[in-house]
Amino acid sequence: MTDSEALITRSIAAGLTALLEEKSRAIDSECARFLAIGDAEALHDLRVAMRRMHSLFTCFTPCFSNETTLPKRLRAALKSTNGARDLEVMLALLEKLQLELPWLQQQWQKQLEEEYQRLREQLPPAWQALSAELKAPSELFVSSLPEETLGAYAAGLVAEEKKKLLRRSKLLGKKWDEQRAHKLRIHGKRVRYLLEPFVAESEHAATAVNQIKQFQDLLGDYHDIVVLRQKLRTLCRTDTIPNTEQLVRARRCLKKNLRQLRKTFLREYRGKKGKHFHDTLRAAQKSLAQN
Repeated sequence: MTDSEALITRSIAAGLTALLEEKSRAIDSECARFLAIGDAEALHDLRVAMRRMHSLFTCFTPCFSNETTLPKRLRAALKSTNGARDLEVMLALLEKLQLELPWLQQQWQKQLEEEYQRLREQLPPAWQALSAELKAPSELFVSSLPEETLGAYAAGLVAEEKKKLLRRSKLLGKKWDEQRAHKLRIHGKRVRYLLEPFVAESEHAATAVNQIKQFQDLLGDYHDIVVLRQKLRTLCRTDTIPNTEQLVRARRCLKKNLRQLRKTFLREYRGKKGKHFHDTLRAAQKSLAQN
């Protein structure tokens, strides 16, 4: 932030304008880096920068005009990177878990290189078109914004999302379900993105963001393995694959990993430990409201 005024105490319009400008500069930088390097790390950082920009629109939806199509088009640009991201994750899992599927690794690596090339050609022009609209961010807002600080407004949103997160977490603890776990992870991401802009000004927000990351990582690892197992299951039904037995063994290995991740998550986020996690979120929400 170039302005010395704390983000928490700024008006909603001033705070969101500063954030939009900051996120836009970050995407510019990461887009140039991806063009120059074009590897997994560069794409990851570009995806994160774009996701943080998009989160401003999703987290603070009531503040933005319904007439702007920028959030929808930004989401489409971000979604175009999903294929490369999925291939990166699956290749990393094959290596990490030492699944002996060299023919599959070779096939996916080739597809990944093709995705990188496609994104280098398509993503920068798509972002440039969106970036032009962010030169006047105030035009994106509704005509009448609430008369409170951005911190106080965000605190109200965090309070609502925290309740939903707690409810979803309890449901998952009572009955584990892959889809329910995935939705809980997405909801955790929403709370995290509401708090992230304030980590430099609120120790409680910084602590909460770190804990939500751990929360997300566990559920994210679980979801990635679910997706990989489903992919291998589909391949098992294909007559052209070299060795079906290799895939069957790999799926068994992945199933064991899923069982372990589920146990770890339930151990860390139920009972007293789960209460501590939600107390941390409550403290972060209160710290925003008090500034």
